[in-house]
Amino acid sequence: EGCRYNVMHVAAKENQASICQLTLDVLENPDFMRLMYPDDDEAMLQKRIRYVVDLYLNTPDKMGYDTPLHFACKFGNADVVNVLSSHHLIVKNSRNKYDKTPEDELHLDPASQQKVCV
Repeated sequence: EGCRYNVMHVAAKENQASICQLTLDVLENPDFMRLMYPDDDEAMLQKRIRYVVDLYLNTPDKMGYDTPLHFACKFGNADVVNVLSSHHLIVKNSRNKYDKTPEDELHLDPASQQKVCV
């Protein structure tokens, strides 16, 4: 129940790029995944890793169908946008309830002069 946020939604909203990166590093670590699935062969383990990482990166919330990348863009959190958008499994063109992509939602403080790659 609830809004269906995961750690990436919360970290994206709170401008915690290091938490986003740490989460990805842990989820993509075969040793971590092997703790849960000790009998998997390497191919199955990699498939599970891709599946779980995709869920964390691309699952929309229940209210506005916003992904973590939507959140990072909406709140102007450039470091988080860069971490998320640089991952090879991120879906950059997903649309939320208002038919907006993350890039459509991008709001950055012009004074920050940060480069963002969406």
